[in-house]
Amino acid sequence: MTDKIFKVIDALKAVGVIRFYADVYRVLEMDKGNFNSVKKGKYHFTVEQIYKFINNYNVNANYIFKNEEKMFDIK
Repeated sequence: MTDKIFKVIDALKAVGVIRFYADVYRVLEMDKGNFNSVKKGKYHFTVEQIYKFINNYNVNANYIFKNEEKMFDIK
Protein backbone atom coordinates (compact mmCIF):
# COMPACT_ATOMS: atom_id res chain seq x y z
CA MET A 1 0.00 0.00 0.00
CA THR A 2 2.81 2.42 0.85
CA ASP A 3 4.34 1.97 -2.59
CA LYS A 4 1.03 2.97 -4.18
CA ILE A 5 0.88 6.13 -2.07
CA PHE A 6 4.36 7.07 -3.24
CA LYS A 7 3.32 6.42 -6.86
CA VAL A 8 0.47 8.88 -6.34
CA ILE A 9 2.89 11.39 -4.80
CA ASP A 10 5.18 11.03 -7.83
CA ALA A 11 2.22 11.58 -10.16
CA LEU A 12 1.18 14.68 -8.21
CA LYS A 13 4.74 16.00 -8.41
CA ALA A 14 4.84 15.34 -12.16
CA VAL A 15 1.77 17.51 -12.81
CA GLY A 16 2.79 20.24 -10.38
CA VAL A 17 0.13 19.71 -7.72
CA ILE A 18 2.89 19.33 -5.16
CA ARG A 19 6.49 20.46 -5.41
CA PHE A 20 8.17 18.72 -2.51
CA TYR A 21 7.61 15.81 -0.17
CA ALA A 22 7.26 18.45 2.54
CA ASP A 23 3.94 19.46 0.98
CA VAL A 24 2.66 15.95 1.65
CA TYR A 25 4.00 15.36 5.13
CA ARG A 26 2.56 18.68 6.26
CA VAL A 27 -0.89 17.60 5.02
CA LEU A 28 -0.43 14.30 6.86
CA GLU A 29 0.67 16.16 9.99
CA MET A 30 3.87 14.17 10.37
CA ASP A 31 7.47 15.23 10.66
CA LYS A 32 10.14 14.71 8.03
CA GLY A 33 11.89 11.93 9.95
CA ASN A 34 8.75 9.83 10.27
CA PHE A 35 7.89 10.44 6.62
CA ASN A 36 11.36 9.29 5.57
CA SER A 37 11.03 6.21 7.79
CA VAL A 38 7.80 5.32 5.98
CA LYS A 39 9.50 5.92 2.64
CA LYS A 40 12.33 3.56 3.65
CA GLY A 41 9.82 0.90 4.71
CA LYS A 42 10.58 1.04 8.43
CA TYR A 43 7.08 2.23 9.33
CA HIS A 44 3.67 2.54 7.68
CA PHE A 45 1.19 5.36 7.29
CA THR A 46 -1.61 5.37 9.83
CA VAL A 47 -5.24 5.00 8.79
CA GLU A 48 -5.78 8.66 9.67
CA GLN A 49 -2.85 9.75 7.49
CA ILE A 50 -4.10 7.69 4.55
CA TYR A 51 -7.56 9.21 5.01
CA LYS A 52 -6.09 12.74 4.96
CA PHE A 53 -4.01 11.91 1.88
CA ILE A 54 -6.96 10.48 -0.03
CA ASN A 55 -9.26 13.38 0.80
CA ASN A 56 -6.75 16.19 0.33
CA TYR A 57 -5.53 15.01 -3.08
CA ASN A 58 -8.78 13.39 -4.39
CA VAL A 59 -7.14 9.98 -4.62
CA ASN A 60 -9.27 6.99 -5.59
CA ALA A 61 -9.18 4.85 -2.43
CA ASN A 62 -9.79 1.77 -4.54
CA TYR A 63 -6.53 2.45 -6.37
CA ILE A 64 -4.72 2.19 -3.04
CA PHE A 65 -6.69 -0.67 -1.48
CA LYS A 66 -8.16 -2.71 -4.34
CA ASN A 67 -5.74 -2.21 -7.25
CA GLU A 68 -8.10 -0.24 -9.48
CA GLU A 69 -6.29 1.46 -12.33
CA LYS A 70 -7.84 4.92 -11.90
CA MET A 71 -5.56 6.84 -9.54
CA PHE A 72 -7.75 9.89 -8.87
CA ASP A 73 -11.40 10.64 -8.20
CA ILE A 74 -12.42 13.33 -10.65
CA LYS A 75 -15.15 15.49 -9.17
